[in-house]
Amino acid sequence: MKKFAFASLTFFLLLAGCAIQQPAPPQKTQLEIREFQTRSYETKDIKMVMKSLLNVLQDDGFIVKNASQRYLKF
Repeated sequence: MKKFAFASLTFFLLLAGCAIQQPAPPQKTQLEIREFQTRSYETKDIKMVMKSLLNVLQDDGFIVKNASQRYLKF
């Protein structure tokens, strides 16, 4: 019984040593990450865009205490 257990353990260790590892995916650059995160809106309605932006920030856990539209220029 001990020979069988030892043979089984040796077989599984050898089998695990032959496993092929997948290469890690390449790291994305800061520009590529920013491109995924960028959104553009086809509207001139500043209130709707601000409301959408605030909703997204709050969904991500941010607490918005103050928001002003006066610095936005289109």
